[in-house]
Amino acid sequence: MKQPLQTAGRVRLPYTRRRSDARCVTSLSRLPDVPELNSYDPEFFAGHALLLVTDTTASGSLPPILHTADITDGHGTVRLQRPLPARNQCVTQDMATWLLWAEVPVSWGDLSWAVANPALPPERLSLY
Repeated sequence: MKQPLQTAGRVRLPYTRRRSDARCVTSLSRLPDVPELNSYDPEFFAGHALLLVTDTTASGSLPPILHTADITDGHGTVRLQRPLPARNQCVTQDMATWLLWAEVPVSWGDLSWAVANPALPPERLSLY
C-alpha cells in the first residue's frame, strides 16, 4: 500500500557519513534533541507519530523531500524526492545531512522502516 507523505519539517544537521535511515517515534521521550521538534508534545503523541528520516546528500543546496511510504507485511519503505537544480542554478558540493519528518498515524510505530535506494528504479527496490 503506497501512502503519500507530507514533509512536516526539515532541518540541516551537522554532516555525517551515515546512510539514510528512517524510524517512527511514538513518544516525546524518543525524539532526538533537535530544537525544531520542540513544538511536539505528549498530546500530539496520544494520536499520532512522527516518521523521522535522516538523509545525506552531495549538495546542501538541494534538500530532499519526503514523497511516499510503501507499507507491506509490517515493513515501511520511505521514498524521497530529490529536486533537480533549476535552470542556470549553481549547486554547492557541500555534503549535507538532513532530518525530515512527517506526521503519521500512531499505528505506523509498529512497523520496521527503511529508505529506498534512490540509485535503483522502483521495480528493483533495494534498501540501504
